[in-house]
Amino acid sequence: MPYFIVVFLIFVFFISNVCKVNVYSKTIDPSPLKFEQARRLAINRLEYCTSNRECRQKNFNDILSGWWNLGTFSQNYKTSIKIMYSSAIKNGILSRLKDSNLCALQGQPNCLIHYVYNMFNAKRYNVQYSDKLSLNLFGLKDQIILQLNRMAPWNSQSNRIHQILKPDAHTLDFLLVFTWASFRVGLNLGDGWNVKDMLNWLSVLQPYPIPHTSLEYHEYEITRSLTFAILHAIYVTGEFGLASVSVMDTFSAEYEYLKSAFIAANFFHDFEIMGEIIDVFDVAGVKRNYKNVEKLINFQNIKNINIGGKKQGLGTWGTTFQDINNIHQHYVCTLALFERKEERFKKNRFDKLWSNKKYWDLVKHVYFPHLFIDEGSDKTNISRPNGNRRVELDIITTSNKPISHPYANFPYKLLLPALTALLSSVIVIIICIRFYWKKTVQPLLLRKDV
Repeated sequence: MPYFIVVFLIFVFFISNVCKVNVYSKTIDPSPLKFEQARRLAINRLEYCTSNRECRQKNFNDILSGWWNLGTFSQNYKTSIKIMYSSAIKNGILSRLKDSNLCALQGQPNCLIHYVYNMFNAKRYNVQYSDKLSLNLFGLKDQIILQLNRMAPWNSQSNRIHQILKPDAHTLDFLLVFTWASFRVGLNLGDGWNVKDMLNWLSVLQPYPIPHTSLEYHEYEITRSLTFAILHAIYVTGEFGLASVSVMDTFSAEYEYLKSAFIAANFFHDFEIMGEIIDVFDVAGVKRNYKNVEKLINFQNIKNINIGGKKQGLGTWGTTFQDINNIHQHYVCTLALFERKEERFKKNRFDKLWSNKKYWDLVKHVYFPHLFIDEGSDKTNISRPNGNRRVELDIITTSNKPISHPYANFPYKLLLPALTALLSSVIVIIICIRFYWKKTVQPLLLRKDV
């Protein structure tokens, strides 16, 4: 009898541990309820900041990028489009465009750079503005390049040839994004000042100094600029999530760097870097690592925390006032909670940006048609590229649902009680047979022998 009890307990222990393991954890979200709660809390926090005038004005550019990027995910489209189309957002874009226009006309430094960014935001949000706010950027191109040269002397014509000066990662990070945005508003800054030129500088910084957990925190902080530069190199190549790029083929050294950078960021509780690495791997089409996403979720504040005697920070990451009010950190962590499972477009040429026609056609007719509905354009004339033809754009058809698997819908939660009941029944039957054998059959056999 004790033998069967021991076997039964071992069996229950084994099955309970097996059932805790999701054998398809790489393809199926292992904790859907936990993930959904994290997403809801994060979105609610971003909505709060957007509706709060002080928070919105202080973090306006991050709010614009946050909602625009979140809106490219089909499950967030309805929420995002209402906010993106709101008067508060449109008026904010117009106000900043007006301020940068006046600033540029007065000849103040860096105002033209801010104007380019504001033009890009106006274009992607389809905010119409009067000719009074329009500057002839082509006529001002030399002034823009002059301002950029002051920021990045390492990108002068002579240094591009001799490479005596190495780029500083912080300015390179900025220029990767700025040259991409400039191109998207139709401003070609010429040789030396396009995205491809900025990407070429990455090789000069190799071999990369790898972030690791044995660094002191101030040493780790120094590596953050390089990490952001590498992240934005992949982002601009992937058109900030609209295209699929392959880090294995194009950014193998950067891929290895970011894997180590994530470990260090997790160690130092650098949620901004953690979130952006998870998201950029998604842009690059790297297989989802749910353990890394769960690590990020575990740092999220699922209730208000006490900071300075005030309960606040629900849905944010971090325990300091600076952390919970860092909206850039918040929106990249929010992006990390979602996957680009809807249709995406693949680039066959990683060193070449999409033409503006292709990029804006996708924005207007595939991703944000409701933002551009007032244009009256015929959306039926934009056909999806044929994925079987060798064209620059190939469609990747995926689903909003997790990857299908033959046993994906198997009720694993019922497996333990079912097997336990089955084993219990077998044990009871065996016990009954042994009891019957000892009480009935065995005595008969003994009498017969006698």
